[in-house]
Order: sequence, then C-alpha cells, then structure tokens
Amino acid sequence: MPALRIEVALVLAAMTAAALALASAAMGQGMPALPDCPSGTAPLTPPTPRVEGSPRFPDRVIAGRPFTIEYDTALGVAVQDTLGPPGTTFDGDDPTGGLVTPTVPAPGPAAFTVRYYALSGTPACVQSTTFTVDVELGDPLPARIGAAEGPTRFIARLPRLPRVGILTTGAPVAGLLWPCTVATALVPVVAELRVERNLRRRPSASSPLTTLTLTDPCGADAFVPGPVASLRHRLVFDDTRGLVVEHRWKKGARYWLRITQAGRLLGELRYYVAFRAARGRFAQTWVIAPEAAFERARCRRPPPSTPLGFRTFPLPPCPR
Repeated sequence: MPALRIEVALVLAAMTAAALALASAAMGQGMPALPDCPSGTAPLTPPTPRVEGSPRFPDRVIAGRPFTIEYDTALGVAVQDTLGPPGTTFDGDDPTGGLVTPTVPAPGPAAFTVRYYALSGTPACVQSTTFTVDVELGDPLPARIGAAEGPTRFIARLPRLPRVGILTTGAPVAGLLWPCTVATALVPVVAELRVERNLRRRPSASSPLTTLTLTDPCGADAFVPGPVASLRHRLVFDDTRGLVVEHRWKKGARYWLRITQAGRLLGELRYYVAFRAARGRFAQTWVIAPEAAFERARCRRPPPSTPLGFRTFPLPPCPR
C-alpha cells in the first residue's frame, strides 16, 4: 500500500511539472524565439491586448511612466514577445509572455507588435499583428510659488510674501510646491537663482547664477549649493515635492528665482532677504520681502512698528 501511494505521488508530480512547462511555454518563457511564418501559413486568431496605466489612472498611459499590456489569447495560441517603438523599455528587460510592462519615452501614438504562435503547430513559427497605444504627455505642474520658514521637510504651504520670522523656527525659504502622481508629466524642471549682494543692484541675467535641473519632477531628491544660497528638491510630505531656495547669507542680498518646465514659467520671485543678529534675550530675526516692498522701504523708511521692520535691516540709500 505505501508503495502504491508513492507511485501515485510520483505520477501527480510528473503531471504537475508537465503542466507548468506547458504554461511556461504558453507565456513565451523557456523556449527559443521562433522564426516568422512563411507566406501561405494558415492564420491564427490574434491575441487581444488590454492596456492599463497605473491603478489610480488605468485609462491613461503617460510618457516615461510604466504601464501594462495583457493579452487574451484563443485556445492553443500563445504570445512569444512584444516589440515597441524606438526607445521603449520593458520591466526587467523582458518583452516576452502574455503580460508585459513597457515604458514609452515620448507622447503620441505608439505602435506595438505582438508575435504569437500555435502551441501545437507545424511548422513552429510566429505570426504578428500591430496595435496602437495612445501615450499622453501627462499633467503639467501647477504653479504655486511663495515663501515660508524652514526646514524644508516640514513646509506644508508657501504663503505670500512679505513676512518676518525668527531663526529658532527656521531660516526663510522660497520656492515652489507641487503634488506628484503617476500621471505627472515626465518633463524636466529647471530652477535658476540669481543673486546680488550689492543691494543697490537688481538681479539680472548677468548676476551670479545657481541652477538645479530635475529630469523627473517626481524623482529623487537633489541639492545644488551656491555661494549665498542653495537650491534643494525633496519630498516634503505625502506625495508633495518642493523645490526651494535655502538662504545662508547673513547679510542682506537680493534674489531672482525662476522655475520653468519645458520653457513654461511655473513661478518667479524677485525678493530681498536679510538677517539681524540676536539682541539680548531675543532670538536672531530675519526678513524676506518682495522687491517692490524693498524698493519702497528704501525711500519711505517705515518705523519699526511696521510688520517688516525694515529700519533694523540693511538698506541702501534711496536712488536719486
């Protein structure tokens, strides 16, 4: 009796192995690529592709973001592989089988070719059919620029300028926040920061420049130090990303920040930042204000009771 049980178990194991081998072959795995069928070969029923984006946006395929193609096949037909347009990559570099995960680099109609074969056919060869996937550019970034107190990782919003603060709660930062999803366009973002330490000068195209370029606006953190201030991109909270200026220069300076995406202006700030040393038991304070308020303060000299308190910060004489 035990011997019979062992024989039955061995037969079941062999049957399971054969079924797995057949399933693997049906997915295009574990077998060499087959040649194209010669003309006159009886046509097979082509697989039906089902294209899906991310779980959140299943009906949208975004350039630069992975999506899935799953094939429904007729009985006795299996998929060998899938060919995509130039520049297409596949997850794991594996374009074989009935489920593939490609990424198309550019928006527009993308032509895919699926190659398939009969599981029991003579001669063993592949047939093919082509279908088109509509690939979108994706969602552009919204423009919400402003300033807040650091550190950057705790910024929840960027209110409008001007404002003052104390260093114990963080130095002032200025920049842009945006939400990230799998539908966010994979279009580079460029931040350009120009600085003038001479407070009599407005920052211009000839001013010292610090640049940070993000290939993917929802990609990895990035940091570029500058002589007066640094540019930083990082995950702030949840799916929100921030690209901000971190100010280190303790004396007064004037700044011009431009953030663009493929030439589209996302946000622009022309502003002034200065620090004032701690006095007695009071903490060190700072001021950050837009250029227009800075220019008005140079001539009007508002009293210390005003919200900006410009009198205690460095200001050049009023231009004549």
